[in-house]
Amino acid sequence: MKKIVSVLCVLVLAVSLAACQSNEENAESGGTASNNPEATAPVDTSACTPENARPVNGGFETGDLTGWTVVEGDAFIDDTVMTTPTFWKEKIPFKHEGNWHLYGLGFDETIKETKTGKLKSSTFTLCGDGKISMKIGAARDIDTTFVAVHLAENDEIIAKQSNTEFVDPGIADVSKYEAGLGFTNNYAEYTLDLSKYLGKEMYLMVVDGDDDGDFGFINLDDIRTYYVDGVAEPQAAGEKKDKARSYDCALIAAPSPNEIANGGFEEGNLCGWTFEGDAFEHAGVTLDETWWAEKIPYNKDGKYLFGLFNEGGKGKLTSATFELGGTGIISFKLGGGKDPSTMYISIVDADSKNEVARYGNSEFADVNFPNVDQGMRLANMVQYHADLSKHLGKKLYIEIVDQASSDWGFMTFDSFNTKLDAAPADSIEATNQLK
Repeated sequence: MKKIVSVLCVLVLAVSLAACQSNEENAESGGTASNNPEATAPVDTSACTPENARPVNGGFETGDLTGWTVVEGDAFIDDTVMTTPTFWKEKIPFKHEGNWHLYGLGFDETIKETKTGKLKSSTFTLCGDGKISMKIGAARDIDTTFVAVHLAENDEIIAKQSNTEFVDPGIADVSKYEAGLGFTNNYAEYTLDLSKYLGKEMYLMVVDGDDDGDFGFINLDDIRTYYVDGVAEPQAAGEKKDKARSYDCALIAAPSPNEIANGGFEEGNLCGWTFEGDAFEHAGVTLDETWWAEKIPYNKDGKYLFGLFNEGGKGKLTSATFELGGTGIISFKLGGGKDPSTMYISIVDADSKNEVARYGNSEFADVNFPNVDQGMRLANMVQYHADLSKHLGKKLYIEIVDQASSDWGFMTFDSFNTKLDAAPADSIEATNQLK
């Protein structure tokens, strides 16, 4: 009897070992072990085609947002798609694919960093190797600005990609960027392995939730979603074409002979003024109420002002001619312009071309940041007035001059009034540097 029991035990043990070995061999060969609770059936991707495996216009090569839907906000418009290959005056390469890419500041850099929004791709089926790649630039805040991958069936987010490679080298040196020591506006490439979702329909959501001015926008290009044996083709390069913003200034006129046209920039542009150099452009006129992440008020009047714009630029902005009347007092708001010897407002005699007065931002004060109530006067504007009564009846014009390129080397300004009964309340008398 003992021998029979022993033989039975040996047989049971042998069968158990054989079953275990069979399961292990099955798992190693790519099959599904019967004791694996997470096992899934093979995915049928036979219906996959290059067309349904890619989002429409994943490289923005149409030159606009064709194939994409703006879900919310105002950060993404057709003007954010451009062909410009470099950024900043140092001409650092973006290193984008093809001809077009999405640049958060827009083709003429008129899209403000404070804008936010969401942009949704078309739906596609994940096929091939199950990998997705993309190029991302800017988007410094990785918590608020990113690209999310959603399942189409329930909108579940299955992956997020932020610009985790962002590095600001602190200096706009092309060699540092070429050496891989700088990733700001230029692109870093990312790949996501989503192979466990093979055969699923999904879409991408580009999210810009950063409303400050510290690279608070996103650049995006070259989205590839159909990898086969490690290779995915980019979208075919689109035809290059010029983009330009048009301004109809023909109908802009001064309210009276004693005033200048568009003195408060309420046309939303620089119509009525002429400009040279690159310090002043229509794009500098903004609706923004505040500046920088601290949201410091500009202290503007009306809807518009000329705000933070191109610190590295130099140039001159000239008003139309006016005849000085009334009390001879003029007023304006001025911010920035730390060095009044290189950044100032000139009043010029239109007949003789002689400069009769020159005013700088004498109240500039880089103290107690960001507390305006403690005397800080940076990009926030100060209300000034100037007495030009000895020039009553003369034809004059205003020149705003910027010859600085750093260290608060720009000016913010608003509300040039040349016909006043009295100086504005609580205004400061501007100091004439020519005296």
